[in-house]
Amino acid sequence: MIKINCYTTTQDDLHKTFCKLAEKCYYANLRTNVITQNADYTKSLDRVLWTHSKKHFIPHATNADPSPEKQPIYITDKLENPNQAESIIFINPDKSTLLESTAKDSELNIGNFQKISLLLDDTQKISHLEINNILKKSPVKIFEINLFVKNEQGMWQKAPTEN
Repeated sequence: MIKINCYTTTQDDLHKTFCKLAEKCYYANLRTNVITQNADYTKSLDRVLWTHSKKHFIPHATNADPSPEKQPIYITDKLENPNQAESIIFINPDKSTLLESTAKDSELNIGNFQKISLLLDDTQKISHLEINNILKKSPVKIFEINLFVKNEQGMWQKAPTEN
């Protein structure tokens, strides 16, 4: 069963949330592929990982760097998986990105991931119900989807799923 987690945060908190999620994947020894919407956002996430922590460096690269197959965290705006990742993080995906990445002939082969995370900020137009419906129509037949939102204290809280 593939675990799918959807995290909804604010636009201001998106970078921090991404860094924590990338760090968690790295320390769990999960090779991770990060899909962004464009090259500028790929560069932005690259920069933020370099400066995230003074104590811990998270090894990573982007699709502009050499040897993507050797990277534990690979950030790209292309639907590709050169590092043979077990985990994938979509940053603010739109409906067309999700449809394209879950298509049977997609280079990503979404069914091969152990863990799929969607990180959404409060400007996103795609709903959790739409995400669930796209996944139900995809080659991913057995999955568990969890929705997380931040509560007033800044802690992640599991939200009820929409069916």
